[in-house]
Amino acid sequence: MKEDERAVRERLESHTNDYEVGRKLHDVPPHATHEVRMDGRRAVCKRATSDEGDPAMEARVMQHLETNTSVPVPHVLAVGDDYFVAEWCDEVPADGSVNEAGARTMGAGLATLHAETTFESYGFLGARDGELVSTRGNRGTGLSETSSPTDAISCGTAGSSRTPRRRPTR
Repeated sequence: MKEDERAVRERLESHTNDYEVGRKLHDVPPHATHEVRMDGRRAVCKRATSDEGDPAMEARVMQHLETNTSVPVPHVLAVGDDYFVAEWCDEVPADGSVNEAGARTMGAGLATLHAETTFESYGFLGARDGELVSTRGNRGTGLSETSSPTDAISCGTAGSSRTPRRRPTR
């Protein structure tokens, strides 16, 4: 068994005994992505391959978007310090190509994302107790007493008067 497959197995085993590791979909540092099955569901496991990667933060952002916007994102099934598992999205072309209709759909989704997301201030998003928080003006290192430099992503939608719409629960 290859080392990267073993790493995926270890992560899946921390959530279930019912799993399969499929083909590697992507391997460009700082991430590797595998097709997996978890509890009978087709899914994708994205894991960090170096300290530069932070798929756990990506999962927190996806969970925030799923809960607070109408923008469709894959449902996160499991998350750990250096990985997440999300539901498989059949709508994504296997070859990664995008036609004009797909580009327009992505553009509309981005516009919706901007319209429906708000934070208390400009700056960076950080994680505190598993939740996204605005780290108001802190950049790079020293986000806060409870965050690390890899816990941040840029944001800039402060002060919007719009209230995010909630997606229907599954």
